[in-house]
Amino acid sequence: IPFSTQRSRIDVSALPSDPGERKPMSQYHPDERDEVRRAYLQKGPSQPRNHAFPQISMYGNMRRFNVAWFGEYNNWLEYSIKEDAAFCLCCYLFKTDEVSHFGGDAFTSKGFRGWNKMIRFKKHVGGVNSVHNQCVKRCEDLMMQRQSIQTALDKQSEQAKADYRTRLTASVDVARLLLVEGI
Repeated sequence: IPFSTQRSRIDVSALPSDPGERKPMSQYHPDERDEVRRAYLQKGPSQPRNHAFPQISMYGNMRRFNVAWFGEYNNWLEYSIKEDAAFCLCCYLFKTDEVSHFGGDAFTSKGFRGWNKMIRFKKHVGGVNSVHNQCVKRCEDLMMQRQSIQTALDKQSEQAKADYRTRLTASVDVARLLLVEGI
């Protein structure tokens, strides 16, 4: 489903917490995506620690999601009660459809259920330049308000803006004079 060309105001309080109920980031209007991402990052990953995780039979053994994994992967690991599956918050927020990495969509849209293969979490994280770590970096950058151009502009005093405007006007006037004089 493509996103609408009409930009509506997002009610960030109505965004679903359960990763299994979220719509893909690509379905949000491009102008709204950072607002949605910031809201999810401020909420943090969905980690229902007191949930009674259901057991499923895997190769003759009963397995389930282990709440201790939240401690090891606390900044990105999420669990969907609806899907009984694990997800990655950072990859959900920033992984594009064109980019693939270990696990494909398992940690972003389909959910990971291989409770007998904890090594898959480490493989998902990957090396320093992995897709996952690039997504984590983009999350950190988004939350660093001090790096925002808009924040820098907002912090400028009215006097600094007036001084800048005076210098800019003087520069434009000099350029016009030089053009008129043919210099």
